[in-house]
Amino acid sequence: MTVWKSGRIIKRWLVEYITSGLVVALVLRGNHAVEVARKLVGDTIPLFAEPGTVRGDFSVDSPDLTNKERRAVYNLVHASETAEETEREISLWFGELWFKGGVAHDPRLEETYQGLKKADKRRAAEVAYVLAVLKKEKGNIQEARKYGTESIKLFKELNIQTLKDAGALYNILNGVVLPDYIHEGVVRDRLLDLNLQCSKLE
Repeated sequence: MTVWKSGRIIKRWLVEYITSGLVVALVLRGNHAVEVARKLVGDTIPLFAEPGTVRGDFSVDSPDLTNKERRAVYNLVHASETAEETEREISLWFGELWFKGGVAHDPRLEETYQGLKKADKRRAAEVAYVLAVLKKEKGNIQEARKYGTESIKLFKELNIQTLKDAGALYNILNGVVLPDYIHEGVVRDRLLDLNLQCSKLE
């Protein structure tokens, strides 16, 4: 069998595997994120993966078995190998999101926020918080203050009383992790160094 033909067969097996069930895609950020993520998932071949890694603990698959059964290696998880590969894969998985400076940004997020302000204040408050964090990370402090203040104002208008009321509707939005319980106090604490003019909202 030629290399070209075997490559096509392996590609077909991989496509069959990745489309055989649900897939969860996520972006991890942090110091040496690529290297740390790859260390956590373990060796590509589960047979050789160390105990304590995802593949080492949750799969025992091996190439000899997969060739016999004519399928891909069930290694459970994929992790980008380089920062460049990470940028490419983020664009593939998250559509029009673009990756820059370690943060995923949606150029339509501000437009989304404006549309939500009247239709759904709860979601608008969360999106405003995300925009404040993104603007802060990009060094646009004036815009970060604006969105942080608007987020607090919207949460105050909602008059949140219980933890259930405060629960976030999203876990991750555009690369920013939302707290489990987000309300005006959380926004103040998370964006404290922006010196938000919160006293005007009391």
